[in-house]
Amino acid sequence: MAGVSLATVKNIERSTGNPSFETVAKLLEVLGMEVVFKVRNPFDQA
Repeated sequence: MAGVSLATVKNIERSTGNPSFETVAKLLEVLGMEVVFKVRNPFDQA
């Protein structure tokens, strides 16, 4: 479904895998999620 092998998913679940960003993005897409990176302003005091 995500184009990721079952072995890769099992390794991620066991914390023995080191997935690429592309692999994580594929899995998140199937789950209806996304990764968002935000650059924090170091001068913002909030």
